[in-house]
Amino acid sequence: MPETRNEDPFDAVVVDPAAYFETPQAIVDDATLTRDEKLRLLDEWELDISERSTAADEGMVPDDSTRLDHDARTAVAIKSAHASVVEGPDVETPSLPMRLWKRLSKMV
Repeated sequence: MPETRNEDPFDAVVVDPAAYFETPQAIVDDATLTRDEKLRLLDEWELDISERSTAADEGMVPDDSTRLDHDARTAVAIKSAHASVVEGPDVETPSLPMRLWKRLSKMV
């Protein structure tokens, strides 16, 4: 019998936040996420950009000035979004079943 994976949708999103959110501000505005989840997504997105920059500096990827410019603007937006989450109110988060339903319905 095949093994069934009960992976939390958040685990899939945190691997590549940029694939699920158009902007860092979209993470801030997502009411289905807790403060900690928002911070984790923003931190992961920032790490992805940092790793891409390091790879470019070491000549491991082709020099793409358009991508580098986009990453620089996104890094600034991430810092702003991060500050917004940290300084903003910690609003009550919907229940886990409601959050999962909202996330799953967005993915479909």
